Amino acid sequence: MKKNKLTKIVAIMGCLSVLTGCSSLKASLSDDNSFKEYKNASETKSVLVCVYDDGTESIFVDRYKKVMYAYEHIGYGGGMTLLVNEDGSPRIFEGDLSDYD
Repeated sequence: MKKNKLTKIVAIMGCLSVLTGCSSLKASLSDDNSFKEYKNASETKSVLVCVYDDGTESIFVDRYKKVMYAYEHIGYGGGMTLLVNEDGSPRIFEGDLSDYD
């Protein structure tokens, strides 16, 4: 039973990741307290900025927290994961994001 649920969750996550890409990753801005730091953001800008894309691998950076994510897309599949330092803390982008707007 648990394996069947896990299989469904993995399949749904795979389908959702196919629908994302450098130009289509938009975060919805909400009045929810968990999005306090994004309330002043322009709704036309994506929260995630693509700083590298070679066709199969992309690197995204959170515009506000500068946390880095890796995204790999091959064929109809793909997945996104948090990039971490050796100590397990999130990797932080040190460049200027205005170069990528």
